[in-house]
Amino acid sequence: MESILCLTDYKSNSDQTFRFALYLASRLSAKLFFVHIFESSGEAVEESKEKPASFSVEAGKEPQALELQRLKQFASDYGGDQLDGIDIRYLVAGGSRRERISELFLQYDLDLIVMGMRNRTGITDRLFGDLARKMIDKAPCPLLLIPPEASFREIRHIVYATDFGYHNLNAIEALLRWSEGLDAHLHLVHVSEDPEDNQWAETQMEKIKRTFEEENEENRMHFTVLEGEVQEGIENFIETAQSDVLALTTHTRGYWEKMMASSLAKDLAEEVEIPLLVFRE
Repeated sequence: MESILCLTDYKSNSDQTFRFALYLASRLSAKLFFVHIFESSGEAVEESKEKPASFSVEAGKEPQALELQRLKQFASDYGGDQLDGIDIRYLVAGGSRRERISELFLQYDLDLIVMGMRNRTGITDRLFGDLARKMIDKAPCPLLLIPPEASFREIRHIVYATDFGYHNLNAIEALLRWSEGLDAHLHLVHVSEDPEDNQWAETQMEKIKRTFEEENEENRMHFTVLEGEVQEGIENFIETAQSDVLALTTHTRGYWEKMMASSLAKDLAEEVEIPLLVFRE
């Protein structure tokens, strides 16, 4: 992983979101772009340790100067000495958040976006709504969503809910790199609602196990097939595995969408208090 973007709006869980991003940048040896996009119009301004921003001869950039100062102070308040070992770039810009983030994708070839979720009345607004929902639909890289209840902790256990789709392999490969960099365990879990599918699921999980046999010499990967309701099974497994991150791959019509369609899925999502790592198919 080479570049991580952390988007902040200074709301209630922004400090925890930043701490997760800082931790990942440190452990995965990635460059961190710490970004705030304010509502009024304004050109993008970037600053790094090697190249401080200069406003002395640039008229009309007072908003950027103030926003940049606020962003750096926020990072200092919540990052402290951890900032010393990180290649961190501060960036502020005015305008549409969605459009600005799209520009940053192209400019910096991002590998991960970290952003906070907000408390909402409905599940669609809370989990996949607003900017987060748009980012899931459009982001060409993985997206780490930090729930409002989440408190920072080191990532030691990652749970990936698999439906055995072809694109799951790409996500598993990426998560293996995470597990190595974070010294974490990766738990692959599939829940079969129909008992008749159990044998098929066991066979598919065994295929994955053989595929990654060489990469799993240190036994970081764990493989589990459960029977029962999907939502309840994953909810219980997260607790059993003491998961720090729940990862999944979104599909146009797939496993996770099936979860989201039921009332129990809504209950599960409302109770999620750990970060959600979303891969797109």
